Amino acid sequence: MTLVEVVAQIIGADVAALNTRSRPNNTVGWDSLRHIEVMLAIETAFNVRLSMAELTGLKDLGDVAEALRGKGVEVGDVPEPLADVA
Repeated sequence: MTLVEVVAQIIGADVAALNTRSRPNNTVGWDSLRHIEVMLAIETAFNVRLSMAELTGLKDLGDVAEALRGKGVEVGDVPEPLADVA
C-alpha cells in the first residue's frame, strides 16, 4: 500500500484528490482526530516510529513522504498539485 492510499483510506478521500500539499486544513475529511489516525496508520503500514519532533514538523503529505524516505521507506508516488491554469 502506498502512502497516498493509506491516507486516503483513513480520511475517506479519493487517492486522486491527494498530493504533496495535502494537509488537514485544506483536505476534506482530514480533521484533527483523523490526523492522529493518519499518523498511527502510517507508522503501522510502514513499520516505522516517528518521534514527537518529527510529527510536529510534518505539515503536509510531501513532508510525510520525505520523512519516511529518509528512514529508507518506499512510499510510492505522491503527486505534485496541479498547476493553476491561467
